[in-house]
Amino acid sequence: MPDEFQEKKFESYFKKFLLAGAASILVMAFSFHVLPVTEFLTPGTPLQTLFAPEGYFFWWLIVPLAILFLL
Repeated sequence: MPDEFQEKKFESYFKKFLLAGAASILVMAFSFHVLPVTEFLTPGTPLQTLFAPEGYFFWWLIVPLAILFLL
């Protein structure tokens, strides 16, 4: 790697956590609306209250884009 892109182990730790969180949000949103995840989870779990409503699907897709835009 060129010297401009070298970084220490914990230099961009916060950025890595935000990107991992954005990827997790994207996977969870798609899994609740495209894959049959509701067969594996019991109704009423906190994950279902966050990701299952149809009205929230658009906003859960916008969150990772906003994180990428800010970083």
